[in-house]
Amino acid sequence: TAAGVANGTFYNYFANKQQIVDAVYETITASLRASMDVTIEAVGDGPSQMALATMWFIEATTVDPHWGSMTINALEVGTPLHSWTSSSAIKAINNGVREGRFTVSPCETLIDYLMAVVVSAIRKRLAQSGAERERTVIMAAETQLRMLGMTSQDASNVVASCWRTSAMLPKLQPPRISLNSPRHVRVDDTAGKRQNSLTC
Repeated sequence: TAAGVANGTFYNYFANKQQIVDAVYETITASLRASMDVTIEAVGDGPSQMALATMWFIEATTVDPHWGSMTINALEVGTPLHSWTSSSAIKAINNGVREGRFTVSPCETLIDYLMAVVVSAIRKRLAQSGAERERTVIMAAETQLRMLGMTSQDASNVVASCWRTSAMLPKLQPPRISLNSPRHVRVDDTAGKRQNSLTC
């Protein structure tokens, strides 16, 4: 197999197919989180955190069609990726509310709607090419900010500024998933170092 494990011995590593799926989801989450958390923490205000995280996440998960498809599945409620992205969004939203930039407080329904925007953008971007792909990322970020109470012009300004910042970030490559011990998945993350200070 691509993981370097013979089909007949795969279940020496996992008890069932669900464990395999869970391990892949955890791998995706670990790879994204290692790069994205640094990015978010380095940005000061809630709207910029939200916009930059959204754009970077969509771009990072659509560099490879297979990884993009797995990410969509991994964003289902109850998965590690859903839990992490939800908590990151809630933190950014709370920051924006405290700053007077957002008028909507986080709740489960709102998070689901924001996630739906991301999933839709990932699906759309995987089928696009050229300038359309860039526009999809920008529209997704602007849509989320408007859902959180910002005017169209304010949302556009924040996203335009963060788009320039996101272009300077190292591009994340899909992790290579390999098995190196029973029921353990290792991720080779080639994202490189993140910038310590970002300004949108």
